Amino acid sequence: MVPAALMRRWLSVVFGSLLVVAVLGCGQQAPSTAAAPPPTPVGGSAATPTERAPTAAAPGAAPAPQRLRVAYSALWALNAVPWAALEEGIFARHGLDVEMRFIASAQTVPAALSGDVDLSFGGGYAAVTSRLGGSDALIVFNLANWSPYELMVTPDINSAADLRGKALGVSRFGSASDTATRDALRRLGLVPERDVTLLQLQSLTERIAAMHTGQIAGGVALAPDNVLLRRQGFKTLIDLGATGEPELTNTAFSTQRWLDAHEATAQAFVDALVEGIHFVKTNREATLRVLAKYLELDDPEALEAAYDAAVGQRLEPLPDLGIEAARRYLRELSASDPRAVGARAEDFFATRFVDSVRARGLVDRLYRGQ
Repeated sequence: MVPAALMRRWLSVVFGSLLVVAVLGCGQQAPSTAAAPPPTPVGGSAATPTERAPTAAAPGAAPAPQRLRVAYSALWALNAVPWAALEEGIFARHGLDVEMRFIASAQTVPAALSGDVDLSFGGGYAAVTSRLGGSDALIVFNLANWSPYELMVTPDINSAADLRGKALGVSRFGSASDTATRDALRRLGLVPERDVTLLQLQSLTERIAAMHTGQIAGGVALAPDNVLLRRQGFKTLIDLGATGEPELTNTAFSTQRWLDAHEATAQAFVDALVEGIHFVKTNREATLRVLAKYLELDDPEALEAAYDAAVGQRLEPLPDLGIEAARRYLRELSASDPRAVGARAEDFFATRFVDSVRARGLVDRLYRGQ
């Protein structure tokens, strides 16, 4: 029997997946809080000539905030930073009026490319693959430069050998769950598609249902879902977080044309994320409340596990962008995709925004309480 709290979260994911087309057309707004008129952004740069002009304000009044449409692809604790930045008014303090939308799985890439949103949070490998195919997608930030996934399997699976001839579920091919599943299989000495079949099952809800019925032997999960799944008897076969390798698990990306046209807004967004990291790392209880709201979860043990996994010691004050992870991905991809041969990992990132944070000493000021 699936616990009620977990079922509510899974059903929300299913509902979001069914409404992908509607979301792309008109947007689905996440819970938000009202904020007072923001002061001038900390460390913000002057607007470029192509920056969207703010609404005229009375003399002496604070400038109107810049409207920003942001998508996120998963109901996971790795989005604690942007959620907290919205809920605690951090985006507003940086002069941003942020509308957040949930857009399921790898659909955040086409949403950004089409202009339905300005920036997206999602798996960085999908953004890299998109640019490799000719798009102008660029990664500007990396919220999770490690793998949070565990390959969780049914009780009858005790070793890698037991997976041979079985099937595992992923959300969509090319998604973060797909990339993580293939990585887990390789580390177990198994060849995806040869030793183990991969099935696209869209959401965690469907993967869990398929595990219960025996259609698949498992799938990747992360906190808090791993805690809830273990209560049902499922178990971890491999924890990818223990590898210590850099990853592109939850990146912020946009298009080169949007970034070039909105330099000041993009910089304010990155500055706000850095301040959001500081907030979640130094305000545990408030962040737990944010997670409970967005994950729709009333389970202290699971929420604590989610916080520890997503924030804890792993979340760095200024995370590495993940260029080395992209380089490894391109190297592996070059065996099957000629376009990846000779591709420079640096060309898939807009590094100037993080470079500006570093040059202005924003992180030092935040953690010194200035």
